[in-house]
Amino acid sequence: MKIFYATAMALALSITALAQDFTYPIEQHWVATVTNPNFQGYDIDINTPSPEAIQYNWELISNTFPSAWSYSLCDYGGCAVGIPSSGSMNPISLSEAENGVKGWFKLNLTTGSTAGTGKVEIYVYDSNDYSRGDTVSWEISWDPQTAAIENNESTEISMFPNPANDQVTINGIGDYTATIYNSLGAEALSIEGKENTPFDVSSLESGVYIVAIKTSTDEVLTKRLVIK
Repeated sequence: MKIFYATAMALALSITALAQDFTYPIEQHWVATVTNPNFQGYDIDINTPSPEAIQYNWELISNTFPSAWSYSLCDYGGCAVGIPSSGSMNPISLSEAENGVKGWFKLNLTTGSTAGTGKVEIYVYDSNDYSRGDTVSWEISWDPQTAAIENNESTEISMFPNPANDQVTINGIGDYTATIYNSLGAEALSIEGKENTPFDVSSLESGVYIVAIKTSTDEVLTKRLVIK
């Protein structure tokens, strides 16, 4: 495995100097400090300078995240627990590209109370041309002793029952929109809601979810939801 990483890194670095044929609307190389140790997501969008049919493949170059951290990687194709050694995104047709469809990654991270710094590097490339590629990366730090924790789990609103089976009600917020994310950081349910009006969660599998609630003033609050 070390030989694979070293070979992939050397090849990626040599290619990167020549091939800068992708664009990154959000970020290409994340350098960030964790603000919420319970759940944080970091997005990287990847595109071509002009619309074209393409399928992005990728290979893991290195991963130095602390072993106690919990993380998953999603891309335009699916989500995986941890970070696999390689992957393929869904193909993008020319018409889809012309309509704004692009490749993307989302790294979902839970550090808990474990301090540390780590970096994940990935080589992403055109499935038809391995030499047409580039590196993306996430360099993340977390120190619970010194970091200012931005934990906006609201105590001003209530969500019940929690744990839940079929329906959930949110109070103390008025009209709202909510997005429910599963443990991999993938969107599981979207809701347009009203205070004291229950919404259906029977389609959700058992597990722990994060509910991001957007108020009428565009404030975003989070609550943890357990589905039995």
